[in-house]
Amino acid sequence: MCRREQGRYEEAERSLRDALQRQRQLFGASHGDIAQTLKLLAKVVDVRGDPEVGNIVDAGSGDDATCTARCTAAPDLAEAINDLGVLQQENGDYDAAEALYTEAIEVKRRLFGAKHPEIAMGLNSLATVFHDKGDLARAEATYRQALEMQRELLGEVHPDVANTLNNLAFVQDDRGDLKGALETERQSLAVYQQLFPGDHPEVARIMNRIGYWLTGTKDYAGADIYLRKALDMRRRLLGESIPM
Repeated sequence: MCRREQGRYEEAERSLRDALQRQRQLFGASHGDIAQTLKLLAKVVDVRGDPEVGNIVDAGSGDDATCTARCTAAPDLAEAINDLGVLQQENGDYDAAEALYTEAIEVKRRLFGAKHPEIAMGLNSLATVFHDKGDLARAEATYRQALEMQRELLGEVHPDVANTLNNLAFVQDDRGDLKGALETERQSLAVYQQLFPGDHPEVARIMNRIGYWLTGTKDYAGADIYLRKALDMRRRLLGESIPM
């Protein structure tokens, strides 16, 4: 069993940082093995609750460690950069998260070209940071950019499309466009219902949100229909004993 699995996080962090330094001496700044070590190191630091996640990028090799966007890119490295962005976002450092997500997107563009499902996913992540920062205009624009790419590449009926529509609806609601949010959320529901024709947690979740938002429009009869359908579906899926 490895040190990380045994809960020996400080030892694990020291070992990973040492491995990272040796890998960089052997391979330079960009290599698949380095990406995997960065991901493991990020997870260990996150479990320890260390707020200085950004130090992972600099661990052990000075300026060379921060040149990932300028080096020969590898898919694992792009994923590692993105994962570090997730940790920064979870720690509330939205500016750092934005920078990392942007860097990951640029790496993916060099790997895959201008349009790719991975790039669309990166744009989705970037939009979540704009939303967290309260930059709702940029959040909406970025979600729409991701959505356009996903529809072109994946078609109308795809989980990524449904998820982006749902995310976009929340931004519209926060911008005070409840009518637009409801329209977008209904589009998300239609996709999920095509993907999952029977009972499904995602279908119930979106139905519940539509019902909740309909109360904001004082369409109580419509809200009641959606909320009851969502509740009945969750009861069929989870039983009566599970908290709703």
